[in-house]
Amino acid sequence: MTNARSPKSAPHVTSPAPVALTPPLSDPPQRPIGRIPVQDVRPLVDQGRRPAKCVVGETFQVSAIVFREGHDAVNATVVLTNPDGVEQYLPMECINPGLNHWVAEVTATSPGRWTYRVEGWSDPYGTWVHDASIKVAAGYCACARSEVAT
Repeated sequence: MTNARSPKSAPHVTSPAPVALTPPLSDPPQRPIGRIPVQDVRPLVDQGRRPAKCVVGETFQVSAIVFREGHDAVNATVVLTNPDGVEQYLPMECINPGLNHWVAEVTATSPGRWTYRVEGWSDPYGTWVHDASIKVAAGYCACARSEVAT
């Protein structure tokens, strides 16, 4: 008796082992969100796969969403690094209070590879100014009052 196999029972030929692919840049690994997250930093070209480009002397806008948990004030800064590694700190402005969209105008002054990053930080002075303005507007003053007898 012979064991002739039909094509249906032929041994399965496998292709080479599959290659593990890293996730695309559009799906970054999940990191825990800290107290002051900085998200959606722009300009961004091809989900960060390619550098943004500009011309020397051209002003462009860097923007980000910067917020914090709680009620304290937050602020943001763009740190622009020139090709020689010298950092320049530029304040950002919140263009829509309550929605946390921060922007700054940036200009590259020489040719080369520039980098930038956005830093979000707690603003205790801004918190104090905000709280004090509410108290003054409400007529509350915690200063001591003394009456002078004449």
